[in-house]
Amino acid sequence: MPRLRDHTVIDYFSALDSKRVVSDVPPGYLRPLLPSAPPDEGEKWEDIQKDIEAKIMPGLTHWQSPNFMAFFPANASYPSLLGELYSAAFTAPAFNWLCSPACTELETIVLDWLCNAFHLPASYLSTSSTGGGGVIQGSASEAIVTVMIAARERCVREHVRAQDKNGLSRSRSEDEKEWRLRSKLVALGSEMSHSSTQKASMIAGVKYRSIPVSAADEYALTGRGLKKALENVTKEGLVPFYLTATLGTTSTCAVDRFKEIAEVKKDYPNMWIHVDAAYAGAALLLEEYQGLTEGLEMFDSFDVNMHKWLLTNFDARYVVVLPSISFLQTANSTSRSPFVEYHVLLTHGHSSSIPIRCNLLAVAQASVSALLELDSIISRSLLTSSFLVAASSSPAANPSPPPSRSPPPTSKTTTAPPAT
Repeated sequence: MPRLRDHTVIDYFSALDSKRVVSDVPPGYLRPLLPSAPPDEGEKWEDIQKDIEAKIMPGLTHWQSPNFMAFFPANASYPSLLGELYSAAFTAPAFNWLCSPACTELETIVLDWLCNAFHLPASYLSTSSTGGGGVIQGSASEAIVTVMIAARERCVREHVRAQDKNGLSRSRSEDEKEWRLRSKLVALGSEMSHSSTQKASMIAGVKYRSIPVSAADEYALTGRGLKKALENVTKEGLVPFYLTATLGTTSTCAVDRFKEIAEVKKDYPNMWIHVDAAYAGAALLLEEYQGLTEGLEMFDSFDVNMHKWLLTNFDARYVVVLPSISFLQTANSTSRSPFVEYHVLLTHGHSSSIPIRCNLLAVAQASVSALLELDSIISRSLLTSSFLVAASSSPAANPSPPPSRSPPPTSKTTTAPPAT
């Protein structure tokens, strides 16, 4: 590895605790330091390193610093960095299995490992008969947009079936029926849900309703609160098609009452329920928290950010989204379907599963309990590769849920250090 004044990636990590965490440069500091156009010829690596040290380093906020106390942990590890090197070297745009069989298959296998490690229902596995499985996404927010669009299209197809089997011949009245339905679709989330759900509804072109929660319920979304909200939107003539339930809300680390929500879903079987576990889902690795998955067998999808507790570098963010087999068959049944591109997304593979695998193999050698005891260092910023999986809505296909266990401890809210 090229060196300059003993400065390497390893040296950077070694000196992190002595660096100022938040940059003190003024806005716009970088433009005067760089040329107005890219160089006509390449430069020596030593010169590039000088620029990194003199011009880039002063403008960095050091998220890897043990003194970083803001937002969420995004702590990388040596194994994940090595995996990232291979991922960057391969740079395989694995759109489908043929483009790079190893990428697609490794991604599928590693995400199945995570399903089992998190004690998710068997229907979330790629090997399940109900067509579960996962893929890597860019972030939990991206995952929510993806599943919301999936939910929207599933709802439309279940309500509007007036088209021939090839989807090529539709009357004007049939199109009008579909668009009347689309205008009534509403997504829901608690007022503690991450703002990504509301933003996803704007992207998907649907309405959004926030469900109030209270301190008396530890800021969790309850079955009672959900049922009332669903009754209200139905009275408005709207069609509730999607709900984000949360395992570890960003502001209070609240865990929504999944078992109660699953009971309410029985009266709304067509409503897609997504579990956003980006913030605290990693706690499911511990047996004492695995009871929190009770009720998930009734839901449709799940995501977790691996870069928040599990020492995977931020560039290896992963998520999974896979509806049931019947839904995918419907989505891919016609060339005019807006799901054609979506189906391609669902079947792609990622070489970024390599750092995940490298890190999991290393973490397996350590005590998971010890990892969570490092909360003062690691869980200041719960990890973010977005892991998202879909389950079958049929409880018969799943094993009995585990007994309820004590909820995870409330995470202390941290604030960003003031810029100076």
